Amino acid sequence: MYPIFTFPSAYLIDTYGTRTALAVGCSLGLVGSAIRMLVNESFAWVVVGQVIAGIGRPFILNCQAKISANWFSADKRAGVTQLLTLVLNVSLIIGIFIPGLVFGKYDVEADESKEIGRGHTFNLMFVEFILGIVCLIPNMIFQQSKPPTPPSESAGIVNR
Repeated sequence: MYPIFTFPSAYLIDTYGTRTALAVGCSLGLVGSAIRMLVNESFAWVVVGQVIAGIGRPFILNCQAKISANWFSADKRAGVTQLLTLVLNVSLIIGIFIPGLVFGKYDVEADESKEIGRGHTFNLMFVEFILGIVCLIPNMIFQQSKPPTPPSESAGIVNR
C-alpha cells in the first residue's frame, strides 16, 4: 500500500501537519487491528484488516523527515531521522517476537480440533489491538505538529 498512499500522505503531512497524519495513520492501524480480531469468523477479515492497516502505514513512515525539520536544528536533523527509522525497525522486530510469546509452545499436531490455535490467534490479534490503543492515545493527547518556537531559522522557513 505504500507506493499508492505515499502521495496522499505527503499531501496530508504538508497541508495539515504531522499530528494529523500520525493520527490518521495510527487510527487506520487501529481499525485494521480491530477488524483482524474477526479472524475466527473468516481469514478474509484478516486480509481486509491488513489492507486498512497498510493504508495507514505511509502516514506514519513519511512523517520522520518532517518531524526532524520542524523540531530540530539543521545539524541534528539527520541523526534524528536515523533514530526515528531505528525506532520503526525495532518495533518491527518486537512485532516478530509477539506471536512467539502468544503461541508459546503450541503444538499443531496435538490440537486436533484446532480450537486452541483459534483462541491463540484471536489472542494475538487482541494483543496487537491493545498495543495500538496504547500507542494511539498518548499520540492523540500529546503530539503536536511543530513546536511553539522554531528550533532554527531554517525550521521557521519550513513551518511557514
